Amino acid sequence: MEIIEENKKSFVREIDVFDLLKQLWNSKLYILFIIIIFFLWSLFYLKDQPQIYSVDASVIPTKNNLSSAPNNSGSLNSLINLSLGNKGSEGANEFNLYLSSFKSRVVASVIAEDKDLMKRIFSNEWDQEKNSWMEVKPSRVQSFKNIIRQFLNFPIFGYQEPNIDRVELLLQKILIYSEISGNSNNAINYISVKTSRPQLWIDLIEKIHNITDNFLRDRELERTSEYINFLNAKINLTNNLAQKEALIRGLAEQLKNKMIASADIPYAAEIYTSPYSSSRPIYPKMTNTILMFLISGFILGCFGTFIGNFVYKRIKSIK
Repeated sequence: MEIIEENKKSFVREIDVFDLLKQLWNSKLYILFIIIIFFLWSLFYLKDQPQIYSVDASVIPTKNNLSSAPNNSGSLNSLINLSLGNKGSEGANEFNLYLSSFKSRVVASVIAEDKDLMKRIFSNEWDQEKNSWMEVKPSRVQSFKNIIRQFLNFPIFGYQEPNIDRVELLLQKILIYSEISGNSNNAINYISVKTSRPQLWIDLIEKIHNITDNFLRDRELERTSEYINFLNAKINLTNNLAQKEALIRGLAEQLKNKMIASADIPYAAEIYTSPYSSSRPIYPKMTNTILMFLISGFILGCFGTFIGNFVYKRIKSIK
């Protein structure tokens, strides 16, 4: 008896599956219609989506940051209680500072002063005829956010002309999508930016590199100049031979650092691979997008068929 009952249940399941397949076959034109609608939708979707490219570059520490110079400042520090640092030990920190400065306000301030570059970055807000910035209406998403903020009594910020704050925020957003990998002390560090305006960001990465490297160079020149003046003054004041020798060694080290910073070569980092753009958009993927829409259309068509037949049978049974 149990075998017979099991065979009956299996037969019922087979009938159910056959019935479902029959429903799908009878509604094939409806399902095909839904698939065509989704196919057309995918084309409009692809047309409206910006084509995103990958802009990549790589940087490496300069040789003066990789070399480990002898530490001549130990005796000097012990003699006059002064810490001048050491180029070999600070090189890695210089390069880490270089990487972190990409999104700093220092870089943003220099970019904000370049009006031509600002016009390129915020091109949709520049009125060429009036030669001024024009207010851009908030997007639908931003308008919805403003409604929520107003309901919660949160402050609503209006339009703000492109300035240092907006540039800094933009750089921070870019670095969220950037990939910096490798050992920052001695390896290649990769920078990747996903953007719909590849040429702009090729130029911008080079600009940021120059700004950051020059800022660290000027910072080092200022510090070494102060150290040199201080050491010269100390040398003239001391008569202790050991102390004078230590001061002279420290002075030589600072002169060396100043010479490195003064050279017309990259200071903290140099570009290993110049910024370049991917030859094809990385997003959206046309084939994957269309396939996703077609599958969604098929699933929705099948679901609609089952729901429609279920409702029809219920109505028919009531009558």
